Amino acid sequence: MNPNPFLLLLHSRKFLLLLLDTVISLVLLFVGVYAPTSVDFIKAIVALLQPVFVALILAIAIEDASLNRQPIIINQDELDTNDGTEG
Repeated sequence: MNPNPFLLLLHSRKFLLLLLDTVISLVLLFVGVYAPTSVDFIKAIVALLQPVFVALILAIAIEDASLNRQPIIINQDELDTNDGTEG
């Protein structure tokens, strides 16, 4: 039985960070619409938060990739018996 992809997505740290970033940006956008005097302040907050979220998502992706990497195991006996000649 395959796990539900939607549930896997909800357990993903990268997806949750992306969702949090989107919610914060949308809230700040609506604050800017209803309080136009603070638009420059809101732009500064979004500009400061976006690289932090991108860096976190990238760090998690690198961590996940390193955990999924399989080590290459070379058997010394196979190297000794296989000297490059056939037969």
